[in-house]
Amino acid sequence: MISFMVMFVAALCGIVSTTSPPIQLQGCYINGAMYQPGEQFTDDCNSCVCGENGLSACTLMACLPRTCEYKGQTYEDGESFMDNCNNCVCRDGEAGCTRKACPPKPKGCEYNGNTYEDGDTFMDDCNGCFCSDGIVGCTRMACSPLAKRTSVPYLPGKCWFNGKFYDIGDTFKDAEDCNTCWCSGQGDKTAVACTRMLCQ
Repeated sequence: MISFMVMFVAALCGIVSTTSPPIQLQGCYINGAMYQPGEQFTDDCNSCVCGENGLSACTLMACLPRTCEYKGQTYEDGESFMDNCNNCVCRDGEAGCTRKACPPKPKGCEYNGNTYEDGDTFMDDCNGCFCSDGIVGCTRMACSPLAKRTSVPYLPGKCWFNGKFYDIGDTFKDAEDCNTCWCSGQGDKTAVACTRMLCQ
């Protein structure tokens, strides 16, 4: 009688059971992607294939660090660089940069047919001038006839004044020996400027 009861319970359990057999996933799940058996894929610089058993097989080559191409320049993996005011870094062959709005670059200046960079200082006759964000500002002194350029001997990078040549940066006295003058300029463009004190 006991054997009859065990068989009956076993048969009853088999009929009532609602659990299904476990589902077998076919394929390989690698780095967040699903591949079918036999499907080939790459992992960094290595070639891989998904096996029938759900395991993948890959070559084991040492991969060179990836470089990034950004605006015509090549950067090494991990290298940081600037793009205008934004910070950038090269990671795994991709350049990533912050996205800040950059202030516009200061403008240069055009004055009397010459071009000056932002921040340049220069002379206009005896007046000192400066370039700031596209605007030229100059002192407004009346210049003595001695300081004005006329047809004079010329040496590159030198000032001609009162019959003598002076180097850029030299200071000297005017013809009446009461005003201080100086030679200023940049490259071949030079000018003499003098103070305008009343001489006795």
